[in-house]
Amino acid sequence: MAYARRIEHLSGDVIRDAVAAFGADVSAKLGRGGAQEDQLRGPLEVLLKRVAIGLGLDAVAYGEVHLKGIRARPDYAVDVGSGRVGYLEVKAPNR
Repeated sequence: MAYARRIEHLSGDVIRDAVAAFGADVSAKLGRGGAQEDQLRGPLEVLLKRVAIGLGLDAVAYGEVHLKGIRARPDYAVDVGSGRVGYLEVKAPNR
């Protein structure tokens, strides 16, 4: 039980710290020109990498994937290890 609490606490710290850094990274980029959605891409990739490393996962995000079966193009596909775990669609702030 103590081990589970320690892992849960570590996860919270990793995620909290990564999200705080993401906020700082986004704040430094937004409002300097360019499409707002595009301004999120770099910081989002860094956020995903920070969380993965902090949790001991081998995660990779691939940009602009095409899902023919449902006629969709999510901004990112995310793999952990050798398996696909999900997709991300980035939207501009306030959307």
